[in-house]
Amino acid sequence: MTILATGRVRPGLMGLLTKCFIPIDSGVFVGNPSKRVREQIFDKLSEVIDPGEFVIMVYPNKNSQGFSIKTAGTTRYEIICLDGLWLSKHKSSK
Repeated sequence: MTILATGRVRPGLMGLLTKCFIPIDSGVFVGNPSKRVREQIFDKLSEVIDPGEFVIMVYPNKNSQGFSIKTAGTTRYEIICLDGLWLSKHKSSK
């Protein structure tokens, strides 16, 4: 299962997401696309998001946590992979 969380994304992009995902809340989508489709959707979203918009994708992966994360745009958290372990860190407001 793949989970997409979006923030401040315009309605046209939401339409793209509903082709392969089911909206379960405002800006949150779930689905089970193939790896190829998942990557194509994320690449397309990464290309067209505007400043202030963001997309976070969590998808299955064969690692110790069982998932990986991709982000595009500006979020309040920095997502990092440290020795194969996904961690989040709140960005400071300097």
